[in-house]
Amino acid sequence: MNKNDPRITNGWAMYDWANSVYPLVITTTIFPIYFTSQAELAAVSLDEANRAVVKFFGVPVLATSLLMYAISAAFLIVAAVSPLLTALADYSGRKKRFMQGFCYLGALSCAGLFFFTAANLSLAVLLYVCATVGFAGSLVFYNSYLPDIATDDR
Repeated sequence: MNKNDPRITNGWAMYDWANSVYPLVITTTIFPIYFTSQAELAAVSLDEANRAVVKFFGVPVLATSLLMYAISAAFLIVAAVSPLLTALADYSGRKKRFMQGFCYLGALSCAGLFFFTAANLSLAVLLYVCATVGFAGSLVFYNSYLPDIATDDR
């Protein structure tokens, strides 16, 4: 791979621009509001502070906390598998395949969130975790390309 090749650098920059949508829409602004509204609709009871409680695979959880647990679980998964997968990708020379795999996992999981309603809250949380793992995991490999595509001065 040629360093400082404008075509490769532009491709890397376009991926950087495109992946900015996930943290903006899914992690911080629109999806959390929608998730909370659907979780409150799915509430099976209220706790002593009058907060909505939902069942996540049969386990009672505060509706407002469920999304934070999902984010935590996703980043714990990424933190646990990244060292092994990055070593494997570097050793095998397949960084691009790993990046594609995580990117597709994130994209397909986000597409699955289209079907999210209060009736399928547990499935939506799993899709959210997979989407976050896909997003964060792809960034690990995306960032590993920097030394391969640009010189130190860039």
